[in-house]
Amino acid sequence: MDLPRQRLTQPLAELMRVDRASGRLVVRKYRLAVIDGPDRGKTAPLTNTVALGSDERAGFPLTDPTVSRLHVQLTPRADGVLVKDLASTNGTLIGGLRIDQAVIEHEATLTLGSTLVRLHVDEADLGAPLGPDKLGDAVAASRAMRHVLGLLERLAQTDATVVLLGETGTGKDVLAHALHAASGRANKPLVVFDCSAVAPNLIESELFGHARGAFTGATTDRKGAFLQADGGTLFLDEIGELPLDLQPRLLRAVESGAIKPVGSDRVTTVDVRLWPPRTATSTRR
Repeated sequence: MDLPRQRLTQPLAELMRVDRASGRLVVRKYRLAVIDGPDRGKTAPLTNTVALGSDERAGFPLTDPTVSRLHVQLTPRADGVLVKDLASTNGTLIGGLRIDQAVIEHEATLTLGSTLVRLHVDEADLGAPLGPDKLGDAVAASRAMRHVLGLLERLAQTDATVVLLGETGTGKDVLAHALHAASGRANKPLVVFDCSAVAPNLIESELFGHARGAFTGATTDRKGAFLQADGGTLFLDEIGELPLDLQPRLLRAVESGAIKPVGSDRVTTVDVRLWPPRTATSTRR
């Protein structure tokens, strides 16, 4: 089994989320601590996707012989930690229940063989910052909108992936351009890809590129949107319109930063920040 790749598109040392009730910006950090078993007392910050197991190549190695070589994978997110059992022999238990995959929203204890690993959550409330009345081409005429721009101004200083929610015509495209201009990637490309404007059979090629001869009419190699945006920002407009069978490939690209052009065996790593907006009325998942 391959070890999980490091997620390249989103540094996860600090994970930001907006509290929906208060509109306040909250930063989360996660820590792992072995509270029982041969490695009791071992701790480490959980800053990126990591595998726990008895193999020395695991990101968080354990000496417990009842733990599988690659036992479980943890992925920190702003809304919690995604826990995925890696077909371990003794299973992964949370609260006495064996799980294949689950999201831990708060602190919890994982049972891996004879080892207990505690997931700690530290949160810092950054408040609801009052931003400028103008961010790029986005203009705020009300205090509520200035709070929105204040949040976006802070998020622009991170590499966090951002989902913009709103009805058609509410200015998601304007905000995406403003965020890019206020970010450390401002001198790099901003590529806008409209998922609803490309024929379904061409979307994969348009996103990931294609090799010469991959299909009829592919007379030359072509860079897709991900490669065009390398080092910068990729704005995926109308992401809910992506075909369902393509979404797993997009997820892999987001998580690993690795893409493979259509008709090619070559895997390329890209450094791309994503702005995937979604309309509030969209019914597709």
